[in-house]
Amino acid sequence: MTTLMSSTNKALPKISYVKSIDVFLGTCFVMVFAALLEYATVGYLAKRIQMRKNHFANLQRMAIQLQYSRPNEPHHHGCWDPSTSNQVHRSNNVLQQIIPINPNQICGITPSDIDKYSRVVFPVCFVCFNLLYWIIYLHISNVNYPDLVILQSKEE
Repeated sequence: MTTLMSSTNKALPKISYVKSIDVFLGTCFVMVFAALLEYATVGYLAKRIQMRKNHFANLQRMAIQLQYSRPNEPHHHGCWDPSTSNQVHRSNNVLQQIIPINPNQICGITPSDIDKYSRVVFPVCFVCFNLLYWIIYLHISNVNYPDLVILQSKEE
């Protein structure tokens, strides 16, 4: 995109204001950059979700190991105390409160949701930009400015 923009600017005369092709190519550049950011965001979120799932699986494994090892242990007087069993169930309830309802989401959104939204938002934004751009461009190109001087080549 930058090569296209620079080669286009080299072929056109140097002027101090923004040309319409600069606006069009700049918007195309922004759209490509936004798609790249979306791709990176989806990849990052997918990696974080996988790490989170692994972490919660490890927590559950540790809770299960704790649950099976504790009830058989004798209490202070050499006999089994039912209060330790209640502590295991309470720690299991606390673990369920810590683990989110849906570990596939971060901040209530999944990477596939971002992909679904992007499949709609990017094309709609680009089509809207094109409609607006070409309507304005064609309207401006039909306007005749009385003080505009058209330079003709010296060969005539």
